[in-house]
Amino acid sequence: MDAAGVKEPFVTLVRPQEPGECIEALLNDEADIAVIATDVAEGTAKELGIEDRISLHDSLSHVSTLHVVAAKDHPDAIEMIAILDDGLAQLKNSGEWFQIVREKMTAHRARQ
Repeated sequence: MDAAGVKEPFVTLVRPQEPGECIEALLNDEADIAVIATDVAEGTAKELGIEDRISLHDSLSHVSTLHVVAAKDHPDAIEMIAILDDGLAQLKNSGEWFQIVREKMTAHRARQ
């Protein structure tokens, strides 16, 4: 958001404790935009049943990636990566991923 110039003093920044509060602020015209991780926003919108009332702003979207690597010569490299991929898929499919993200974000904000 900083790179796009969307920062104070040009905007007023508020930090609700939960992603759902950010979405509710949008719906109640208390905020114009919300900056939320895509997975969290989609999960929250689904939980609230409002997927059709919010949309992603493509030109302000940013993807941060995390790369997991294994040494090519490790005998179990392919299997280890496959196990990790399977575990991540299970977390996302069960909804546990969204709960973990929410809990960690709440704890992070509390420390600030």
